[in-house]
Amino acid sequence: MPAESTKSNQFVVEAREHLAGMTAALIAIERGGKDPRAYFEQLLRSAHSIKGGAGFIGRHKIEQLAHLIKTAFENMRDGRIAATPEAIDRLLGALDRIGGMID
Repeated sequence: MPAESTKSNQFVVEAREHLAGMTAALIAIERGGKDPRAYFEQLLRSAHSIKGGAGFIGRHKIEQLAHLIKTAFENMRDGRIAATPEAIDRLLGALDRIGGMID
């Protein structure tokens, strides 16, 4: 298997894992409960990983969308955007979009 294909396959596997974790974290934030800061840190790490991996293999549309999502997570974490059900639904939709782009 060519190295480029291996890198791409590894990115797909890792990105799907990150997307699953991000989805779970957003749902946990929406439901309330424990301090959401830990969830936001997880979200930011995962978005950063997807963004970097996508850039590394030349998937620039995914890289750009992951960057925008990361910015939204930062704004929510810092209180500039409220973590309303509507905002979380939009972010979940954006994660679904990245999943579709990966497929």
